[in-house]
Amino acid sequence: MPKNWLIKYCADCGAQMPYLLEWSFVPDRCKSCRATRAAAWYDVYCKDCGTVIRAHRDWTNPPQRCGPCRERAATKWFNVRCRICNTDFKAHRDWSNIPDVCKSCRASFPEKSAPCSHCGTWFTIKSGTRIKCRIEGWQEPKKCPACRELFKHQPFHTQREEGPLGVVFKTYNSHGQLVRESREEDAFLFGKRMNHSKGGKTHAYSYKRDGILGQHTEITDASGKRIKRLDT
Repeated sequence: MPKNWLIKYCADCGAQMPYLLEWSFVPDRCKSCRATRAAAWYDVYCKDCGTVIRAHRDWTNPPQRCGPCRERAATKWFNVRCRICNTDFKAHRDWSNIPDVCKSCRASFPEKSAPCSHCGTWFTIKSGTRIKCRIEGWQEPKKCPACRELFKHQPFHTQREEGPLGVVFKTYNSHGQLVRESREEDAFLFGKRMNHSKGGKTHAYSYKRDGILGQHTEITDASGKRIKRLDT
């Protein structure tokens, strides 16, 4: 090799690369390694405008938009304050329904099942309903949809009816739909009792009893467990 040539070693493979001191630019890699590196790049197209973007095969997340389109897309995101925890989260201007609760708070109020306080039927309380109740400071629904509809139509009225099974006191709403009924029946060892039912299911019994301090009413649940006592 002539004396005016110098030696540099390829940064990738270590091969010798002769160069002249007069060169303004001395490559760090040999021709073969430069070709290998160039082959690792490929073209992708911006999903918004179609502009060609260079991407590398080693990248786990190649770009989907060019620089100008990324900047425009970023301006469509804005901050929203969560109405439950008061933290900020990102929302997009193209969304038709902008959430007012963050993802973490939504996960804290999943859909759940509960028994209806009137008829005992299990019903589903949606996540959105639970979140709305939390924001507004309301109690979560205690009645199933059918019973809530039943209780909308007020005032109620109660009438006494007699039938082959005894006296029945039936309560109706303003549309004439049966809300609850109390039926007089024989009770073992206790003479008479009132069977209180809602939605066709017994939920309580009441007994008239005499005590030292006078007559009182004892109320039990359907299993016979005492709920409360009312002095008369």
